[in-house]
Amino acid sequence: MVLLLFTRVGSKISVGAYCAISIAKLTNTYTEALFDKTAEWIISCQTYEGGFGGCPGMEAHGGYAFCALASLALLNKTSLCDMDALLRWCVNRQMALEGGFQGRTNKLVDGCYSFWQGAAFPIISLILSQESKEMIETVFFNQSALQEYIMICCQAVEGGLVDKPGKYRDIYHTCYTLSGLSILNNIHLRKLLTCLVQKRIKLCTRGKGEFSCN
Repeated sequence: MVLLLFTRVGSKISVGAYCAISIAKLTNTYTEALFDKTAEWIISCQTYEGGFGGCPGMEAHGGYAFCALASLALLNKTSLCDMDALLRWCVNRQMALEGGFQGRTNKLVDGCYSFWQGAAFPIISLILSQESKEMIETVFFNQSALQEYIMICCQAVEGGLVDKPGKYRDIYHTCYTLSGLSILNNIHLRKLLTCLVQKRIKLCTRGKGEFSCN
């Protein structure tokens, strides 16, 4: 039902599905019937490269890949994904010279993919850690190189952040480039994320927000 809705309004389904699932989860209106076959449809968007397109037949793209992976995680259907192929595709999107991420194969780097590509790695680490605990501590991209690209190449003199040198600043790139910077500087919090996802938080002192993970 959700797939039909977003197809009719013209949305790229991996993005539309992610929005719908997130809203349903946040508003406590999620049901399995509402998203019946959604995970299988998303999997059909995984390409021969390993990433995800917006719909079957489209090339793999950073934004669609994040939305697809996050959707599968929310649906608890990540076992359907070829995770090795996805990880291989993601790590190869970081360019050796610039240090930033490209969104698609053979494209230029773009500051906004600091989030779209960068945010996929903590989710992948969390999924892989279910079979191998040490994976939660593994960083699959070069944090220093990405930070250098953001700080040196993406800051506009007038304020805000840009796609790449020579481009104009805008709210979109400022938001997602800053989000990527936050991810790479807080990736150590993945262990906390694991505890939250697995619902193993134990309050130590009520009202003080202290916790332990066992």
